Amino acid sequence: MTAHLDATQPALLLRLLLGDERADPGELEWNAVPALAERHRIPLRLAACLEGRGAVVPPRFAEAAARARARAERVLALVARVVEGCDRRGITCVVLKLARDFPDVGGDIDLLVPDAGSAMDRLLRELPPIVRGRRTLRSHLAATTVYHAPEQDTAVDVHHRRLGHLGEHSRLAALLLGRRRRAEFGAVSCFVPSLEDQLVQQALAYGIGLPALRIGDALWTISAVRDGGLDWETVLRTAQATGLLPALSCHLSGVEQLHQRLIGLPLLNPEIRPRLIQRSWGRIEFRRGSYRLAGGRVRAGLFLRQLRAKIESRDWSAAGRLCLLPLVAASAGWQRVARAFG
Repeated sequence: MTAHLDATQPALLLRLLLGDERADPGELEWNAVPALAERHRIPLRLAACLEGRGAVVPPRFAEAAARARARAERVLALVARVVEGCDRRGITCVVLKLARDFPDVGGDIDLLVPDAGSAMDRLLRELPPIVRGRRTLRSHLAATTVYHAPEQDTAVDVHHRRLGHLGEHSRLAALLLGRRRRAEFGAVSCFVPSLEDQLVQQALAYGIGLPALRIGDALWTISAVRDGGLDWETVLRTAQATGLLPALSCHLSGVEQLHQRLIGLPLLNPEIRPRLIQRSWGRIEFRRGSYRLAGGRVRAGLFLRQLRAKIESRDWSAAGRLCLLPLVAASAGWQRVARAFG
């Protein structure tokens, strides 16, 4: 097994990023670290961490960090242009994942707008060389439009009034838009979700299966919980109202397992844990390049719980979209969904 797939290296990276003084940068296997950092969207945070620890890094990692920094600057410049255009035209726009990843940037730019998107479409078409992508079954159901930005090595994913793999979370989208806040990221000023909504947003990936958990996502969740700034009443009320409490419980279970295993301390407040859904969500392990929870029964259970929650809340549109999952899973363009239930 290569060092890239060995669980000791991602565990060491996460411990370093969490400020664990017992973690020794000298134990890093540099032949694996650059690719691992890029895959998990942490190269700039890792570079800053290692610099703060006074670690000597090899040229290969320094060059990879420099490339990541240059790309981040291009992506942030594009975000600034889009946000400036939205402000000028009166378009409400929330940048969904920037606050979670910064100073790193994700694989694409996710934007949420409260309408069908004709104004945003005109704006993006005026920002060459951005090119609108082809609509697929998945994008129609999820109410998303993808624009490719090759010069920035990214894509802009515009979510129109809906969130979720099948566009099943219109209520969460409305809440998120209503509670958006302005934040600064270097020279970029834009609207992002509230801290509480960012945590609930992490649960979206669990709606139709168990996703790969990146080191960056685990780092953000642990940091947000440990910092003590979360309004847990808002988090739990939002998760319950949107049918995402099971998925959020699953996510927090996996992340707390990591924290307990790596740091040796529980993550969640004892008053919060009983208010989550208590069941065996499975053991989280580093497999196939990412942290993953195991168990087909857990996957199916999460989907059925979400469907039941949508029906009980009379959110018929969302329930109908979830019922289309077999059709989407069978489509040639989205085989990943079928594998998630495999």
